[in-house]
Amino acid sequence: MRFNIRSLKVKITLVVLLLSLGSIWFVTYLTIAKLQGDFAEVLANQQFSSTSYAAAEVEQRILHRFEELALAASEITPKLFADSDRLTEFLASRSELKRLFGNGVLIISSDGIGIARHPADPAQLKSSLKDYEYFRDIMEAKKNAIGKARIGIVTKIPGVAFSVPINDATGKILGVLVGYTAISDPSLFGQIQLAVQGISGWTAVNDARYRLIVAISDANRALQPLPEPGINKMLDKFVAGYEGSGITINSQGIEVLTSAKNIPGTNWFVQAVLPTSEAFAPSRAMASRAYSMAFILSMLIGLIVWIFVQRILTPLATTSELVRGMTERNAGLQQLPVVRHDEVGELLNGFNTLFNQVNEGNAEQKRLNRALRLLSDCNLSLVRAQDQQQLLDDLCRLVVESGGYLMAWIGLAEFNAEKSVRPVAQSGYEEDYLKNVRISWSADQAIGRGPIGMAIRSGSTNSVYPPTRTSLKKAGSHIGG
Repeated sequence: MRFNIRSLKVKITLVVLLLSLGSIWFVTYLTIAKLQGDFAEVLANQQFSSTSYAAAEVEQRILHRFEELALAASEITPKLFADSDRLTEFLASRSELKRLFGNGVLIISSDGIGIARHPADPAQLKSSLKDYEYFRDIMEAKKNAIGKARIGIVTKIPGVAFSVPINDATGKILGVLVGYTAISDPSLFGQIQLAVQGISGWTAVNDARYRLIVAISDANRALQPLPEPGINKMLDKFVAGYEGSGITINSQGIEVLTSAKNIPGTNWFVQAVLPTSEAFAPSRAMASRAYSMAFILSMLIGLIVWIFVQRILTPLATTSELVRGMTERNAGLQQLPVVRHDEVGELLNGFNTLFNQVNEGNAEQKRLNRALRLLSDCNLSLVRAQDQQQLLDDLCRLVVESGGYLMAWIGLAEFNAEKSVRPVAQSGYEEDYLKNVRISWSADQAIGRGPIGMAIRSGSTNSVYPPTRTSLKKAGSHIGG
């Protein structure tokens, strides 16, 4: 099958294919974009919901720790506070405190010196702790505080300090009660450590104040600093207090879907991170299948259109071959076959009508040319004739030879009783026609009322259907004037 870009079949197929491709792919693109948008919104909502749940869990555990510290601090009187041995015994008796703060509990005096600790550790006792934020914040703001997550001086493991003020009856701060908890303590960040996002994602508790990772499902990244401002735009928004979800490029250059929820009463926020390559893998697979189906459908439409157009235009192709054959073989024009009565059939009918009109015009033109040539030859014979009989014989011969008539004869009208017509010259097929025929120009006789008789009487031209060979044989005396 030849592929000609100028072919009408190819042009129609390409136009329909382009229109179908454009329509199908445009609708497919819009549908996929809408589905992916909806999918991303649902996934973001789910991620934010799980992040909010984790933040609420951590908040309750922090509040519980502050409540236990505040309860213990409320039982420390000025008299008890003044006796460090009794304070140590007091701390050792608080089983809930020991459960919640596995890294120890410490009491700091108002001047920043450690005065009692359980379990006992001489390194923290009698040493100054006034520069630590969990002490300084209490003395300045007079409210509960959470320290910066760090490697513990005593335990040498990552931990965080919770502190509450110890007040006397007048509200004066006597000192600070501090509880130390390991970041790995499941009673504090258990949900975070177990909350893995997909295969390659993570969940973390970040400290917005110090731009620090406090706890994370990947324990190896705990206490690492957050990226510098400007590197991760969504993270910068979370640090500034924004709650919600978004897509961003992280510090490793990976596009991620991330959500954050603040933990009330702290500078912490819970953040969930999941690479979009994993988050949107199902929707992208669906998009790939949709585009594949769109491609297959487009090709199928193109094939159907090609077959349909080829079938519809087959008569035109056949006609084109016939016309080409007429011109190449000089076979002359002929009518074209009409297969179907549709628009193509109407076109072919129009051609056939034009063909008939042209043929009729050509026949008339040939007849006129023949008549002109006959007239010219007769005029020339008139000039060259030596006598009347030669002229009459030549005229009859020229009518047959140049005029294309089957037979020609000349008769003279006699003025006798029968008003007969006497043949004096003839040419062409005769078969004793003139010997057998009786011709008259008399109006009183039946044989005189024919075209010959009428022409003689009227002195004008009269026509009659030309005789055939068969009719001449049968003519006899029945054909006449």
